[in-house]
Amino acid sequence: MRLWSKGISYQFITGFRLDLPQTISVALVEPKYDINVGYVARIMKNFGLTELFLINPRLNYNDARKFASHGADILDGVEESKFDELKQKFDLLLGTTAISSRSSGNISRNTLLIEELSGKLKSFSGKICLIMGRDTTGLTNDEIISCDLIININTGTTYQSLNISHALAIILYELVKCKNPYSRKIASHNQKALVVKYAVELAKKSGIQKHKIIMIEKTIRQLLGRSLPTHREILLITGLLRKGINTLEEKIKRD
Repeated sequence: MRLWSKGISYQFITGFRLDLPQTISVALVEPKYDINVGYVARIMKNFGLTELFLINPRLNYNDARKFASHGADILDGVEESKFDELKQKFDLLLGTTAISSRSSGNISRNTLLIEELSGKLKSFSGKICLIMGRDTTGLTNDEIISCDLIININTGTTYQSLNISHALAIILYELVKCKNPYSRKIASHNQKALVVKYAVELAKKSGIQKHKIIMIEKTIRQLLGRSLPTHREILLITGLLRKGINTLEEKIKRD
């Protein structure tokens, strides 16, 4: 079984019971330190996760097992994958970064604070992949742009970079606080990609400058990621964009 079907809950020493409504997996990008991967498996076991993806790993699995404790079985079931393949397997990609945007113009680095995450996913139902970046350099800008949401953990200091296993523990604790009384199925990556495609096409036919089109594309991707639109909402937006494109094409033919 993957992780976290409805109705499963865990009892913490504090006495609180936290429901785990989503199906969540973890992906590590180019991990190279055995100890970090082992600790990630251990943290996943603590929170009931079972599915770990490794993208271009450079480690010794046997050495990683030494640090996994009761999570060694997670390493036994590791699946190696490519980054683009995750888009097809999951409804939502949650990226992580220690570097948040200091400027409103840096759209790709606009982040969601970890304490905002529970509320954002409160009514979400679907498969989530939590993507942890490289041990030393994190995720690239292109990888960040490919994610639906980007999470940042504010440490309150100028030293924001956390070990991936420590960051994972904090994020998962926030995720298990999500309540799910009214779940909804969000649009797939392919459906959202279609909106972006039509928006770019409309911008080109409208004569918008190329450098602005690039910014428009990034902005729409970010908006779709943060808003978690439903299938019905995406259909309405797609229909509107197609109507705009057709109208422009007819006008061009008449002129």
